[in-house]
Amino acid sequence: MEVFETRIKSMIKEEEKMSNETRAYGEKMQSLFLEAVVRLRQEEITTQEQLMVSIFRELAKLIKTAIAGYEELPDTAKMEIDRYYCLRTFYRVMMETGAGKYQAIIDAFAAQN
Repeated sequence: MEVFETRIKSMIKEEEKMSNETRAYGEKMQSLFLEAVVRLRQEEITTQEQLMVSIFRELAKLIKTAIAGYEELPDTAKMEIDRYYCLRTFYRVMMETGAGKYQAIIDAFAAQN
């Protein structure tokens, strides 16, 4: 528990150093994640397959929104995010190796209501 509390304090301290654009992006992603969780909880899911499709659909929407928002950020904000979350590295690796191959699938699931 102490390790968790130390990490939270560290995160808050680092976030205070970030620019307003970087913080706004992070807050938007947190909000979108919580909204996705609420939507999943409100769905009537009766099978494991429905659950997996719903989770993947929400995850695809989050990934698509996160990538689009990240691409719109100025380089200084991207560097702040990368320094703290290694997001640029994750994004680069995903686009060069993984997500690029599955972009059509992600887009299709993200487009579902």
